[in-house]
Amino acid sequence: MIKNVFRFAILLVLMNSHLPAKAQFLEDNTGKPFTELKYTDIQGSPYFSDIWLTGSVKMNNGTIYKDVKLKYNQVEQLLVFQNESGADMNFIDPVREFSMLQNGKPIIFRNGFKSAEGVTASTYYRVLADGETPLLKKTIKKIIENKEYNSATTTKKFQEINTFYLVKGNLPLKIKRDKKAFLETLGDRNTELDVFIKSNNINFKSDEDLIRLTIYYNSLK
Repeated sequence: MIKNVFRFAILLVLMNSHLPAKAQFLEDNTGKPFTELKYTDIQGSPYFSDIWLTGSVKMNNGTIYKDVKLKYNQVEQLLVFQNESGADMNFIDPVREFSMLQNGKPIIFRNGFKSAEGVTASTYYRVLADGETPLLKKTIKKIIENKEYNSATTTKKFQEINTFYLVKGNLPLKIKRDKKAFLETLGDRNTELDVFIKSNNINFKSDEDLIRLTIYYNSLK
């Protein structure tokens, strides 16, 4: 009898350990209702993705929530989640990091780096390559207007602006996408990096090549 009770207790623990973390949003009052800004007659999207993407969220206090439906507004730099009732919600407490699964790959965004020109500790960056010296990409979207010559019609669209950073001592350093600027920002291992760049035909206008180069650099540490 005692053995059966013990086994049942273990079974309950195992079952509860597999409950999705998403349920915590309702219990912890993590969010507040979000009223979506109306973008009318504007070409494009203000979001990283127009559809809800499943991901995870890490709060400033270390709490992690999984299996959350997320959208990231790159005009307002605002993360929104969907609760179990299907309502759009803002996070009440600060979010340190979040990831969204797109085409089977996790897309990671993070803040908490030092303030620099045009950025603050609350700025979200996409983490292209992690490690001792991360490679970051900051994307903002702005609404621009365009009026064709001899036309009375003005069109509006979202324009995407990307800036790239290397992080040294938790300080994001803006980089130009060329060999000289990249190596000057890193400041060391130039001989090894030069060999890698030449042997791999690194194109500094390619995100994937910048990622490969940064991963290689961090492997030298």
